[in-house]
Amino acid sequence: MLVFLAMSSAALSAPLFVLTNTRACFFFSSVSRTRSTAGLSVGWFMLRITFFGILLHKSGCLYLFCDLCPYCTADYCSYIIALYYYYHIVLKVKKLKYKLLIMNYGASMNIINPGKEDYHMHSMNYSDGMNSVFEIVYFAGKIGLNKIAITDHSQACLDAKGKCRVSGRDNINRWKNEINDVEVIFGVEGDLLNEEGDICDHLSDEPAEFLILSAHPKVYQLQSSKDTITKGYLNAIKQYHKKIAFIGHPCIKHFSDAVDIKEVIKAANDYGVAMEINGANMMNNRTDMANLDILLERADRVYVNSDAHTLHELKHAREKAFEVLREKGIKLG
Repeated sequence: MLVFLAMSSAALSAPLFVLTNTRACFFFSSVSRTRSTAGLSVGWFMLRITFFGILLHKSGCLYLFCDLCPYCTADYCSYIIALYYYYHIVLKVKKLKYKLLIMNYGASMNIINPGKEDYHMHSMNYSDGMNSVFEIVYFAGKIGLNKIAITDHSQACLDAKGKCRVSGRDNINRWKNEINDVEVIFGVEGDLLNEEGDICDHLSDEPAEFLILSAHPKVYQLQSSKDTITKGYLNAIKQYHKKIAFIGHPCIKHFSDAVDIKEVIKAANDYGVAMEINGANMMNNRTDMANLDILLERADRVYVNSDAHTLHELKHAREKAFEVLREKGIKLG
């Protein structure tokens, strides 16, 4: 195969110049003989191979293969061995670099809940979920979850969506799980309100036991300038980092053009706030994969949650998220 490549290349390409040293390789002029993309690629490939062959000649490496090398004028020998070295050394080094890159991808990232814990879901009792608290807790036990956070939307989000003001939220303070052994936290998915970093962190005047900070289009207009919304996040993280558990769905597609995710991740890292990998968005094709790559590369701490609004999402959304992480080479333990 290598002989065929060498002969074919020689037949199709004229020598650009020949060095007087009989131990030197020759160049090909494929680059100048074609204007096609394929031709340019082949020509550039041949040029790199020939330089590599000359390097082998000058270093005397070809002596290892043939005692007649100093007296031989068969440049094909040099060319074939150069091809061999290129494929078995250069390409292997490139593959090794790629493997090292994959190994380091997300190496500094700590997944806070790699096991049977889910800290983002919604109920029909207090926001836009499709199931009651009872159904969620019961089903969580059936699918093997040990701990969940029911994090319904903040009052600002409900008001913006025209939802009725919920009542009875204070009952959660007296709620006890008598259904199964699942540990249940009642939290709030809070909302970023403005450039100053003000947030709504309550639901029906009840403070959050567990707080997510998110941006929703009808609460904070994501059509505003990118600098404005990014500044809002940075100010909110600075002011409320002690109470914010994580930034909700930062890789959602409507987040992509509205916010500088690199700046948000940096601020979150600086103040010890985690980021979220959102399973429901992955299931429903709402994840900006470029931003996800940035998050995996830069975030120090992440939660992997379902953001479930249905029992189907509660069961499968985190599975989808972990599947994507495995495909990207993230070690999950």
